[in-house]
Amino acid sequence: WWGVAEAGTRGVGVVGGSGAGGSEGDCARGLAARVGLPLDKARSGRVADLELAAWRPSDMRMDITRLVEILGTEPPSLEAGLDRMCAAGQEAETA
Repeated sequence: WWGVAEAGTRGVGVVGGSGAGGSEGDCARGLAARVGLPLDKARSGRVADLELAAWRPSDMRMDITRLVEILGTEPPSLEAGLDRMCAAGQEAETA
């Protein structure tokens, strides 16, 4: 993804995961599963059910089309990113 800087493109773009998107809960559950943490007490909710001072959309995925066009490739999935992060953590622990 360093190709963004190398491409010399100017402007604003969204950097995110694959177009499939995912929530913070998806990320937390995926990470917990990979490191062996129990999920029996985990709870998920919806932004719409919270009493927040400001309105939030129910779907907060961002459009990364422009970034994909610049780089000519799709970003890795959330699952692939979590796998890579956990592998790097294991390597760091054994170094």
